[in-house]
Amino acid sequence: MNERGESYPAIPPNGKPNEGPTFTPAKNDPVDTERQIDVALVPNGHEHAVGDSHSGRASALTGSLPLGPDESEREDRGTGRTVLAEWALWGKQPSDPEYSVLRCSTGPFRRGDFHDIITRYASGRQESLPQYTVCWIPGENGHEGYLAVAIHELADPDPRRSGGRVRAARGREIEYTRLFCVSYSEMAQNQVSCTELVESVREYQLPVGPASALPIELLDTEPPSFSNSVNSLAQNVATFLLTTRPVRVLGAVEVSAEDRLRFIEQVMSLLPYGLRASMSASTWASATAMNLKLRLFFTSAERDDGGITVTWGQPKRYNLSAPEHTTLRHYVNWLERGGAVAGPELASMTDPVRFDPDEIRQMVATLPRDQPVKDTFEQLSDGLRRGELPVVRAAVKRLRLRGNRPISLEEQNQYRREIKRLGLFNDYPWMAQRIAQDVYQALLRLAFGPTLSYADFREIVALVGGPPHRRLAAEMLRIKFKSYLPWLLTYKSVPDLTDQEVLESLHNQNVSADEPITEFCRLTRSVHLEDRPDGYDFAFLYLSTYSPDLGAELVARGYLTQTLEQVFPRDRKAQRERIKDMLMVVYGRQLTKEQSADLLNQPEIERTAAFEEAVRELAARRGHRKQLLAPGLRVREPFERAARKQVTLHAGTVVIGIAIIVGLTAFILLIQLIQNLHG
Repeated sequence: MNERGESYPAIPPNGKPNEGPTFTPAKNDPVDTERQIDVALVPNGHEHAVGDSHSGRASALTGSLPLGPDESEREDRGTGRTVLAEWALWGKQPSDPEYSVLRCSTGPFRRGDFHDIITRYASGRQESLPQYTVCWIPGENGHEGYLAVAIHELADPDPRRSGGRVRAARGREIEYTRLFCVSYSEMAQNQVSCTELVESVREYQLPVGPASALPIELLDTEPPSFSNSVNSLAQNVATFLLTTRPVRVLGAVEVSAEDRLRFIEQVMSLLPYGLRASMSASTWASATAMNLKLRLFFTSAERDDGGITVTWGQPKRYNLSAPEHTTLRHYVNWLERGGAVAGPELASMTDPVRFDPDEIRQMVATLPRDQPVKDTFEQLSDGLRRGELPVVRAAVKRLRLRGNRPISLEEQNQYRREIKRLGLFNDYPWMAQRIAQDVYQALLRLAFGPTLSYADFREIVALVGGPPHRRLAAEMLRIKFKSYLPWLLTYKSVPDLTDQEVLESLHNQNVSADEPITEFCRLTRSVHLEDRPDGYDFAFLYLSTYSPDLGAELVARGYLTQTLEQVFPRDRKAQRERIKDMLMVVYGRQLTKEQSADLLNQPEIERTAAFEEAVRELAARRGHRKQLLAPGLRVREPFERAARKQVTLHAGTVVIGIAIIVGLTAFILLIQLIQNLHG
C-alpha cells in the first residue's frame, strides 16, 4: 500500500523462463486452415498469399523495405563509428520446398551455425512485416559472444533493391530474414543500441556468393519519444526481466514494429548494458508459437509459459515489499533516485551478465552511485547469508562512502535497527578475517561513529544478543573508547586474553593507577548490573598492581564500601570478602580491639553491614592466614601457587622422614638376621 493508501498488485506467481543455453530449432504455428493456404513451415513465419492483408500495414503495406536515406543523408547521420558484422540470409528459392540459409558470410560462423541461430529465436507466424528480433549468441566453438539483429521482411518489389531475392513463388510471398551478428566487445565498446544497429543495416543488401563480414557504418538515431505511461511501462518491464521470467506485451497490435523496437531499446536502456549479452526480444511472436526462446516479446494473447504479462500503455506500481522481491525493490529505488544520471551509468556497465538470479543479485549490489542505506544493508545481509563475496564487497564499499558524510543521531538509530533486524553483527564463519574486518568496521562507523561509550557497548550487546563475539570485539578494539569500562568489557569478550595481558595493555596507554577505579565509582549506578562485578574487580586489580601506595588509596576511598554495596547489592558475602582484603592490606592479618573501634567510628567510612562484618571477623582472628585479594581475581594466583608449593614442601618432608625410618628399621632387621645366622 502506498502513501495514499492505494493497494498495489503483487507480481504474478513465479514461472520458469523459457530461454535455455543450447540451440534448438523452435516449432512453428499450425497451418492456418481457415485461410486454406498451403504454406511451408518456417522458423520465423510463413509464406504469405500475394495480396494477403498479412503483408503488413503502414510503412509495410506492400511488404517492401521503407525507403532509406540517400547517400548524402547517410553521411549527415554518420557517427564515425564502424562495426564488423557477420551475416546470413534466410529464405527459400522458388524451386525449393523448404526454408534454409541461402547466403552467409565466411567468418567464424558456418552455415549450420546460422541455421541454429535463426531457428533458435524463431517467433512463429508474423502478424505483419517487417518485424525485428534482437538476440545473443553465446561464446563457444572458439569464437566470442555476439549480439545480433534479425529483420523479417518481404523482398522489395524493385529488383534494384531486392538484393537478388524473389518476392513470391507460385502465388505466395516468401518471408526472408536478414541476420547481422556483431561481436559483443565491439557492441559494448561503441555503445551500440539495437535500434541503432537495425537502422544502420536496414539498407544493406547481402551479396550473392561467398563474402566476408560487412563493415557497418553506425548511423545516429533519434531517441524514442513515448508518453509517460509507456515510459513507466518500460520501467515495469525492465524490473520484471530481473525476475528472469519472460515478459510479454499485449495490446500493441496497432503500434508499428519500429515503435515496438524502440520500446525494446527503451527497456534495455533501463538495464545495465552487460545484460544485452544474454538478452533476446522480438517485436512480434505468435500466441501459438511453441518453445519460444525470447525474454521480451509482443504478442496478441496470453501464453501458458510462466511469464509475466503487461498491457501497452497501462503501467502499474507493483507491490515489491515481499522478501523474495528485495532485489527488484533495490533496483527500482536506485533507478528512481538516479533520474537522468541513471542511463549513462547503466550504459557504462558493460561486463556481460546472464539472466541468472545470483548474477542479477550481484549486479544490483554493484550498481554505480549511492542508493538508500537500507537497501545496502539488505544487500549486505543477503550476501553474508549466501556467502557471496562480490555482493558483500560492493555493499561495504557503499557503506564506507556513506560513512564519509555527516550522520545524524536519528540516522544512527535507524542504522542500528537495521543491523539488529538483519543480524549484521552475527559471526559468519565463511568470511575471511580481512572481509570480517571490513564489514564490522563499516557497520560500527555508521551506527556508532568514531568512538564508543559504555552506552554504545550495551547497545551492541543488545544488537548481538549477548557479548560481542571475538571478531566483532577485535574490530571494536580498533575504535577509540570514551572510557575504560567499555574498553575493558570488550577486551574480556576475547576469550584467550589473561588479566595480566589486559592490565599491561591499559598500562601501556599511560592510564594512571587510580583512573579506572575513580571512573567506575563515579558511574557505578549507570552501569548495567551484570557488568558491575567485572568492572569493579578489574579497576581494583589495576589500582593494586600499579599504585605506589595502595594502603593510602584504600583509606582515602573509605575502603569503597558504598561502591561495593552498589556492585553486589544482593551478595553481602562478596562485599565482605573484598573489604576484608582491603583491611588486611592496611592492618595485616588481624585487627586489635583499638583498631576495630577506630574503624567503626570513622565518619568518612560508609558503615555498611558488610563492612561491620568484615571488621568483626578480622578482630576475632588469631593468626589465621588469609589470602590478600577477593575471590575470582587472577592476580591471586601467585599467592595460591606459593601456598600450594608450601603444602607440597611439607608433604615432601613427611615422605622423606617416613622413608628414612623404614630404611633404618630394615637395616636393623637385616643386621639381626645376619647375627642369628652366624650364631
